[in-house]
Amino acid sequence: MNKKKYIVILIVLILLYSISACSIKPITNAVSDRFWGFVTKEWDKEEQERIRRVENGEIVRGKDTILIWENMYVIGHYPDSNHLGIKTKEVSDVILEKVLKHKVKKKKLYIVSGEGYAVIDKNNICRVYITIPDDEFVEEYSKDSQGNLLYRSRRIDDEHIKYLSDFYEFSEEELKIFYRLDKS
Repeated sequence: MNKKKYIVILIVLILLYSISACSIKPITNAVSDRFWGFVTKEWDKEEQERIRRVENGEIVRGKDTILIWENMYVIGHYPDSNHLGIKTKEVSDVILEKVLKHKVKKKKLYIVSGEGYAVIDKNNICRVYITIPDDEFVEEYSKDSQGNLLYRSRRIDDEHIKYLSDFYEFSEEELKIFYRLDKS
């Protein structure tokens, strides 16, 4: 009788295995559909939240955003280089292009760029020193009636941005940080 029990158990196991093997595909499909449905639903929630925040005037991190400072300044990644920009009242302007390095130290953001240096403090005041000639720091060129080339500077007229006329207008501590960034 023991032998009959083992044969019956073996047959039942073979049948269960056969049944499960035949029906594994629908089970995996159902699990996969639920998983991807959940993931898609979460992505949609995140996208709706991102849209809501953008509509409220916030700067929202995206795939091309390297850093956001106090919801006003952004270091963004663009095809030609990284740029430091400011966003105020739905307007975005580029302060410095070719951002090479940045560092947050003592509640200030330090920027080293191919065009100059900038420090943004906790009050959102950005002090900028431009290292390239004015005729290269332009938004666009035009010509006057005599054919002279006129340029429009990229300097931004905003209460939060102060342009320095000399690199040594930065504090000693700020200069030390810039020297360390330049060397690294």
